[in-house]
Amino acid sequence: MKKLVILVAIAAIGLGCISCDYIGGGVAGAGSDPIWVRNAAKNYHGYQDASVTLTREATNVPDVQQTFEKMLDGFPEHTLVEQNTNGSFGEFQISFHKQHLNVQRTGHLLFEERLPSAFYMHELQVGRFQIHGHDLLLFLTVSRATTGLYFVGLYSTTGQRLLTKTIPVGELWDCKLSPEELTFLCPCQRLHVIVQ
Repeated sequence: MKKLVILVAIAAIGLGCISCDYIGGGVAGAGSDPIWVRNAAKNYHGYQDASVTLTREATNVPDVQQTFEKMLDGFPEHTLVEQNTNGSFGEFQISFHKQHLNVQRTGHLLFEERLPSAFYMHELQVGRFQIHGHDLLLFLTVSRATTGLYFVGLYSTTGQRLLTKTIPVGELWDCKLSPEELTFLCPCQRLHVIVQ
């Protein structure tokens, strides 16, 4: 009888561990997303407009700091929009509810974007800047740590989608701006984003 109780307990623990991988869950954010949510976010196809060029460069930049909340502090204009809220950013009204991004400009819809379902826990960072004279908006949010991805959305201020993609958190520690490009940094590489 004692062996049966031990075997049942081991089986229950094993099934519990396996089921967390498939159905997700956890307590106070300490769990993981379901496997299909993680896979869908990792395999997200996104979009890259013909006017956008992405170039990777191997580097050794050991002093790059990974701080999501301050990533856009070097941008001329930036704000945070909390998950499941509405916010304003200059003439833009931004709604971020259940992975659905809605951006209006002075009351007129600019664009709507449905993010992969893994992006439900953290706020949305928004930055406004210029590259080659193009007035642009950057949207960043991060999944929970066990999924480990950023959503990156780049749009013109007229609503044209230029780039949407997911990037592993290990490849995006910081953002730097220049008049020619946006650069995503991590200790071992740079991802240059150029809009022509």
